Amino acid sequence: MGGTMKKFVNVSLLIFALLLSAGPATAKTFYLRDGSTIEYTRVWKQGGLIYLLVNRDTLVAFLPEEVDQRRTLRAAGMKKFPRLAVKKKKPVAAPARRVKAAPATEPAEAGEKAPIFKDSRENTPETSAYIPVTSDRSMPSEATVNGKYSDLVQVMHCPGDRGSYGEFRDYGWWGGGPWCGQSGKAGYWVWVAPDWYVWAGRK
Repeated sequence: MGGTMKKFVNVSLLIFALLLSAGPATAKTFYLRDGSTIEYTRVWKQGGLIYLLVNRDTLVAFLPEEVDQRRTLRAAGMKKFPRLAVKKKKPVAAPARRVKAAPATEPAEAGEKAPIFKDSRENTPETSAYIPVTSDRSMPSEATVNGKYSDLVQVMHCPGDRGSYGEFRDYGWWGGGPWCGQSGKAGYWVWVAPDWYVWAGRK
């Protein structure tokens, strides 16, 4: 028997001798394989050891092979030793992050090719700029598509788009989003090179 086992047995025998004359009336009997017994108030199993709470101030532990487990469990009216419940700390939830939803898009009008809504390599900040609606630039007549659109909300200068859309394109409604290195507004988009015209109304 190893040193640890001898220590447990010696402690148990000492406790047993002390409790022979003054054991609690409600205590249960714990049986060891060497034939000795201990009166205890509580028993449980944890970390590969069987623990006994003899009284308020005395706690002892035994290796499972030192214990007559079948006899001890039968005397206690149990099928197996209970395990000590350990409360687990609840994980601290990280605060929820708000993610901005992508703008909704609608299909282009029939017969029109929808643009790829990502920044064109040609449309760098040096070659593209937002032109305010209040700009003094003269607006080409094609921008309204013969009066089809009204209420101009944005003009975007994107000379790099000429290679994709030619000189003119009535694209129709788009929900807005990143385009040409800028933030495009929702509306009806009309391409008249080298600018995009965004309209709020349609006849």
